[in-house]
Amino acid sequence: MPTDAQRIQKRTPATVALQVSSATQPFITELAFTENVSLHGVRVVTERAWKPGERVIVKSYHGSIQSRARVIYCHHLAKKRYAVGLELHSAVGTWGWTLRNPHERKCSPGSGSRRIRPGNGSSYRVRKGLI
Repeated sequence: MPTDAQRIQKRTPATVALQVSSATQPFITELAFTENVSLHGVRVVTERAWKPGERVIVKSYHGSIQSRARVIYCHHLAKKRYAVGLELHSAVGTWGWTLRNPHERKCSPGSGSRRIRPGNGSSYRVRKGLI
């Protein structure tokens, strides 16, 4: 996988609720939230330390995305909080939002629109819709 300097796909800041489950031990599962997404990967915050190389299954709660994934890294953030990089394989479905242009994002949950400020000074207009 490319390093940040070699990254091919742009990351999009987004908070999406996911179920992350071990592919080999399906009873190991947890609720996680994305920090950012790209076409082939996501960064999620979890309460469990996942091992690099571990295979997982990812399912979104508010979209229809399902994918097999591989843990690329796991960084300790704070007590019982880890940043986990997942490389997606065979993703199917939608995240529940789509990036229409660099300044506008559509969102399926809820109604109406609201602004999301990803923390870098920019903001996105969120509206109802799907990919």
